[in-house]
Amino acid sequence: MLNLKTNNLTKWIWAFIPVVIMLLFQEMIFATLQLIYGSLSNVNPEIFFYLPFLSLLPPLILFLIWYWPRRGVNTLKLVLTKRGKIAIDIFIGMGVGIIILFVFIASFALQRSLTLPLPDFSSLSLVHHLFFSTIGAIVPGIAEEIYFRGFLMQKFSILKPALIILITSLSFAFWHILSPSYLPHTFLIGIILGITYYRTKRLLPVIVAHSLANMSAGILILKGYI
Repeated sequence: MLNLKTNNLTKWIWAFIPVVIMLLFQEMIFATLQLIYGSLSNVNPEIFFYLPFLSLLPPLILFLIWYWPRRGVNTLKLVLTKRGKIAIDIFIGMGVGIIILFVFIASFALQRSLTLPLPDFSSLSLVHHLFFSTIGAIVPGIAEEIYFRGFLMQKFSILKPALIILITSLSFAFWHILSPSYLPHTFLIGIILGITYYRTKRLLPVIVAHSLANMSAGILILKGYI
């Protein structure tokens, strides 16, 4: 587990780190392609087919930030579940997952009614859809919940619960800064997941909820319902 001194400065650093990672990740991809091809216009079109699979790297970086051990400071211990609570945690996670899926659908429906720009999912191949409905849904569901609901909420634990949930939800929303249409619903989803984690003090419900919603959204997009 990641060991860090709990002080005001580091609290806010860890809240801003996700958006920094995401912005740097995009710039690194562009810089690498330009270094190899000289210009983005010269990039082999086949390369772009593989870029969506790199979306697993930022959540894995968040996971490593939490996991990487440090010496000499207090350890933040996170609880996945408890004995006798596994079934109820899964049940809670499924219920919350359905709720946040509806938030996702409603957000896109509202933005579409306002003629706001939305992602063009039609450009994704079947392989991409299957990826985002399976491993591309589960890995972020695990890594992001460990970081935002587990690690980050503990970092701000001295604050009032409502403020903790607000701060971590904003951090979670801006983690999706490269997809502006995702910002409204990811903030609301962060609130829902934050309340769930605060009430249960266990990660399994929010991991199940997040992963289930990701997978369900991926399937609905594949079927053309979103």
